[in-house]
Amino acid sequence: GEGGKHALFQCTTSSETSSTTTRKKLLRIAKSDLRDSSLSSSKGWIDHVEECDHHDDMAEESHLQNKEGQNGAFDSKVFYIRNVVAPHMSPFVDVPEVILLEWSFLRELHSRTLASGKIPLARIKDWTVDDSKNETSNPTRKPTGMLVLDYRSTLLHYERTLVPSKKSLPPPRILTIEIKPKAGYLAMSPLVDPRHRIKYLQSRFVSLQILQQQGKWAKGWTAALDGNDNSDSNFQTSSYDPLDLFSSGNSSRIRRAVSQLLRVPQNNLKIWFQNEQVVGHDLDSSKSGTD
Repeated sequence: GEGGKHALFQCTTSSETSSTTTRKKLLRIAKSDLRDSSLSSSKGWIDHVEECDHHDDMAEESHLQNKEGQNGAFDSKVFYIRNVVAPHMSPFVDVPEVILLEWSFLRELHSRTLASGKIPLARIKDWTVDDSKNETSNPTRKPTGMLVLDYRSTLLHYERTLVPSKKSLPPPRILTIEIKPKAGYLAMSPLVDPRHRIKYLQSRFVSLQILQQQGKWAKGWTAALDGNDNSDSNFQTSSYDPLDLFSSGNSSRIRRAVSQLLRVPQNNLKIWFQNEQVVGHDLDSSKSGTD
């Protein structure tokens, strides 16, 4: 998977004592680090290949390093999830892990990803070094990644409660839903440019839908719709509005928001059943449905 700033890779860590299901994880890496890894090759930086696995003795070093490093955002997110979200939503929230990586590992991953041909043309620029900008990076900085559970193949409630009880049960059937709800609020600042005061009246998501329909705005994921750089050729406007989803218990508005997400999921809704994607913008219309 790929977003504006990060790429997501499937990473099955090794453990003889843990089941395969519980160990399936996803590794989130900043695309800037993947791009910098090619600089590390050209400048002859020295490092060694290390497995994509968590090392306890690296955790504190990673935290201290990232106070100043560009990947400090990972530490901030983990801190927020662990200390703000998890205490109120446990056991329904899992805290991700920040791990140290090696430049050689990122260099190999960067090379294989480019060779896969799966990157939309509109996003290739995020993966390649612009020689005209004379890009440089700090060879002493250690890159980091974030390990999160792959919920397409992990059923934590089943593993934590039913498996330990040794009950005789059939294999679980896993339905996984990924939703990107977007900002569910209106601008209130008096400093909004007078030319942009539509922000007081409608959500940013709705405004961007209109701009994209008019050809004045394009998101990188839309280039994957037809495999070329003409990102608007198959674009379908969504009537989803985050303000409906976050409407403080107004059930009719919430149902409308979910219905519109299902009708036109774009990159805001994906659904997997038994690890097979059944809803999402990157599926053929013949394979995607809401039944």
